[in-house]
Amino acid sequence: MRMVKCKNSAPLFLMPTRFFLLIFPCIAAQWSEICKLSPDKGLCRGRISRFYFNQTSGQCLPFIYGGCVGNPNNFWTIEDCEAACQNAVQDEPPEDEEGSSYFDTACKPTPERGYCKGFLDRWFFNVTSGACETFLYSGCGGNLNEYESKWECEFACKG
Repeated sequence: MRMVKCKNSAPLFLMPTRFFLLIFPCIAAQWSEICKLSPDKGLCRGRISRFYFNQTSGQCLPFIYGGCVGNPNNFWTIEDCEAACQNAVQDEPPEDEEGSSYFDTACKPTPERGYCKGFLDRWFFNVTSGACETFLYSGCGGNLNEYESKWECEFACKG
C-alpha cells in the first residue's frame, strides 16, 4: 500500500479549511463513506485544482475547489486520493511510513499552540478523557491533533 503523507504546512490563508485539506487525506475513520461523496466546490469563489474519488469509475478525477467548506473527498494530489480511496472498499486506513495509524499521529499527541500570533479556538482529542476538548491555536505550526469543530475531532478520532 502506498504511504500517505499528511500535508502539514498549508499556507495561512488555507487554514479555515485546514481540516478538509490536510486531515482527510490521512484520516483513518470511515474511508468508504468519504470516498463515496460527490465533489463539492464549497462556498468560496477560488479556483483551486484538486482531486476527488469517483465511486462509479473507481478513479480519482480532477475538479475545481472554491477554497472553503466543501467535503472531505478533496485531495491535493491524485496520489493522495488514490492512497486514501483505492482501498476504500476494504475500509482499510492508510498508515504513515513507520506503520503508525492516523489515530497514533493525529489523535494521541498533546495539542500544540503553534508559533504564530493568532488566537483561534480549536478542538483536540484528549486520550485520557476520551473526549474532544478546546484549546487556543496560533494559526500555524502545531501538530495534527487540531480540528476546527468538535464534530471534525470526533469523526477523526472516535470514528
